[in-house]
Amino acid sequence: QSVRWPDAARRALRRADHEAFALGVRQLETANRIQHLLGARGLRCLPLKGAALAERLYDSVAHRPMADVDLLVLDDWPQAVTLLQEAGFAEHEQADHARAFLDPASGTVVELHQAVVSCARLFPLDLDAAWRRCRPGAGLVKRVPSSEDLLVQLALHASFQHGLALRLVQFLDVRRLLEREPPELASLAQVAVGSRAQAAVALALEAAHALVGAPIGPDLRELVTAWLPGGLRRYCTSRLLSDPTALLVPADPPIGRIRWELAAGRRMALIRETLRSGQSGFSRPAALGTIRRALDLARRWGRPTLRAFMPRPEG
Repeated sequence: QSVRWPDAARRALRRADHEAFALGVRQLETANRIQHLLGARGLRCLPLKGAALAERLYDSVAHRPMADVDLLVLDDWPQAVTLLQEAGFAEHEQADHARAFLDPASGTVVELHQAVVSCARLFPLDLDAAWRRCRPGAGLVKRVPSSEDLLVQLALHASFQHGLALRLVQFLDVRRLLEREPPELASLAQVAVGSRAQAAVALALEAAHALVGAPIGPDLRELVTAWLPGGLRRYCTSRLLSDPTALLVPADPPIGRIRWELAAGRRMALIRETLRSGQSGFSRPAALGTIRRALDLARRWGRPTLRAFMPRPEG
């Protein structure tokens, strides 16, 4: 016998769904306006994360909440920043690889990316090839990445940028992509290998499989097995499989160690890119800034590192 929800609860859920839908539409409309704004000046951009998949992988944009709208600029990033500022977007925040702006018309926060993740030189994405592979969007967002590019971008964001500490819906993104628009494996391998992101892809797939049952068929499993380094494989065995929910925010992942493993064979480049201050030359203020950054990162990343990669004792 079915149980009818109280009318007040049903009204509250319907109202929440309507509000989430309206917010999502405002956010995607902002992405649309920015694509047109930049495109009118010959600058290409593609959506990242939620903006790239809310309309194509979910039955309603209300089902894929977004904190902000992320757009990857493929051409002249400084000019793109200038165009947003001239259009009245107010700078909100800065990161190593992106700048956040507030859209005065809708109140939407927009993150304009010059790269998918920080330390972008470790993962040299071929942006021209990504544009050739992109496809028309199904709604407000007019151009979206291919399934292969989208999976690599999601994996880099999950694995390298956040050490797998994500919201549950972000793991569901990977499952939805594999179920509804599965990447062609030869093309996926080309994109992942070309951007040196194989380990990040393998790690993100293992995490999505453990948390939300993302389907990894036999052929994809072969790639994951081949791409996952030994240290990260031990991490998956000891942590992901034993308690995958420990990844969900506000988790405190061993992000320094994960990045170290993902950068196997390029670890000096990882150190240089991590400590790079962005200032030209090596003036005394830049040197002091680098030292402060190194000490801060050692404090932040030094806590949950080696233990997470050690096998847990049985019993």
